[in-house]
Amino acid sequence: MGTEPERLQQAWTTGRTWMEVAPGHAFWLRWYEAILAGRPLTQDWDSHWQLMHEIALIPDEDWGEGQEQDAIRVAGIIDGLCKPYALNMTQSNEAVEQNPETGLLRLVPVAPLEEGFHRYIRRKLTKALWVFGDHPGNEHTAILPELVLLRDAIEDAENLPVELYDACSSITTRVAARIEEGSLPTEEKDPLIADFLKHVREAGAEIFSEDEETQKALARRKKVAPSDALLNESEAVQEVADVIAEHSEPGPLARMGETAAEVLDPTASAEDQHAVRFKFVSRLLRGMQALGWNFMDSAVKTAGKATGTAVVGAVVDAATLQITTPYFQATYRAILQFLGLA
Repeated sequence: MGTEPERLQQAWTTGRTWMEVAPGHAFWLRWYEAILAGRPLTQDWDSHWQLMHEIALIPDEDWGEGQEQDAIRVAGIIDGLCKPYALNMTQSNEAVEQNPETGLLRLVPVAPLEEGFHRYIRRKLTKALWVFGDHPGNEHTAILPELVLLRDAIEDAENLPVELYDACSSITTRVAARIEEGSLPTEEKDPLIADFLKHVREAGAEIFSEDEETQKALARRKKVAPSDALLNESEAVQEVADVIAEHSEPGPLARMGETAAEVLDPTASAEDQHAVRFKFVSRLLRGMQALGWNFMDSAVKTAGKATGTAVVGAVVDAATLQITTPYFQATYRAILQFLGLA
């Protein structure tokens, strides 16, 4: 009896090794690992069991006879079923929509900050920006990138609560790192640094304290483990990010290509990059949806049946984009891996 757990562990190790290389089995690997850890795949048990129910309803003819092509086909169907759960797991209180006036994509808040509070936060961040004026002195030159980040947040974030909060958090962390490396004076010794950090910290803290949606978004982010999964399909991810950027208004979406280069840096720490990668994944998903996700759905559902390289047309207003199915599929699969769904 005492050897039974060891035998089970050996059996799982053998099975895991096989599933890691066998096409079409990635979902089941993640599913079993989640069961062993006692956690839902989709962050809550209700949606976890709903997904299992939907998978159980896949027609018998799609399951086939258990051959490799059948496993690949079913994996494509499951990927399609995971779409609403992936969107829910990455909600950050923002949506991607097409501006009817320009035909370009833009980020909009789902639940914006109350207008008076929003103006108050922007005034506080503007005061932080004014601390150093247009030209910081030589002893503060190292803070220039953070001033650019803050200026972008004020100009581009509009009323995007999580974007504003993340800007405050990122700026505070980056300035602390520059102080530690010695390129900026400490706030105890420098009143300008102290004043700047005070405004930024207070703005971030007040957004978190007052905005329930920001709290929910950050809680969802924490439930997803840091991951390097996007790097597995870096070429496809970069390509899709560039397409989204090309068809977006100035702002965070228009910088998706640059953000992709940052999150795909193989030398970056998954833990340090997690907030940026999570937000990037959220916008990738919604950007792909805005570009015509129905085409990608069709491609995913025919996985294991199609041959060759199909071309998918995604339409943004009058502009027709030509995006290859493999790029969409590879990017989507990397996103599901990042979220622990594949």
